[in-house]
Amino acid sequence: MFQTYAEITMISPSRGSIQGGTVLTINGRFFDQTDFPVRVLIGGQACDILNVTENSICCKTPPKPEVLRTVYPGGRGLKLEVWNNSRPARLEEILEYNEETPGYMGASWVDSASYLWPMEQDTFVARFSGFLVAPDSDIYRFYIKGDDRYAIYFSQTGHPKDKVRIAYHSSNANGYFSSPTQRSDDIHLQKGKEYYLEILLQEYRLSAFIDVGLYQYKNVYTEQQTEDAVNEEQVIRSQSTIVQEVQVITLENWETSSATNEVQKITVTSPCVEANSCSHYKYRLIYNTEKT
Repeated sequence: MFQTYAEITMISPSRGSIQGGTVLTINGRFFDQTDFPVRVLIGGQACDILNVTENSICCKTPPKPEVLRTVYPGGRGLKLEVWNNSRPARLEEILEYNEETPGYMGASWVDSASYLWPMEQDTFVARFSGFLVAPDSDIYRFYIKGDDRYAIYFSQTGHPKDKVRIAYHSSNANGYFSSPTQRSDDIHLQKGKEYYLEILLQEYRLSAFIDVGLYQYKNVYTEQQTEDAVNEEQVIRSQSTIVQEVQVITLENWETSSATNEVQKITVTSPCVEANSCSHYKYRLIYNTEKT
């Protein structure tokens, strides 16, 4: 199974009128409209598309919205921030960390919520942040595993201020089922809606990793397409009851007439004829209850 996505390399100009009307050029690769029309959002509002090629998009910006959010859904991936030599007493303290917090190592972008750090990197905390866009309207469940302690915070509204903890664990776990707190409750997500999430990790020593899983109740993928899918197995038992068919035959336009006796000629053969010994044999014709 292959997943394709557009790659953005440059946006110009970097600033424009708050009244809108700025012609924005987005350069990159793999801009495709085979399945859906291209959509560009500026400040959460649609940018009027002027022209699209495989490597560029031109659009006219809308006016600045009255209320600007702190973060907006953007490109693919999650923002990963790391603070070295950090020892928070409570994991949720990382939610308030920023660039000014001591030990800040900067930010990078990763394509996955599964990440492994070098064995020699100890005593640090990490925070992943970004948006999840559900591929289908369905019931979902989050799982988390890692080393040493970790948690998922999730916002149903898409606003960071509304995030709540939905899954966590306070020790190393190589599987998703070491503790019931590693899984979230069932959550209904709407197709195409953006949901904000943060993933926190605190590492003490030795191995450090984080892995977040997302279970969807209904999906179209099989084990042959992705190792993350599990084929459903069903046992089907069937039984039936025999019922004799009853037919009603109706003869229409039936003409009655006098019966005519049928005459049949029956020939009986036996080896006794040639042997001239038939006197020792007898036969009888029986039809229904009539006998000769």
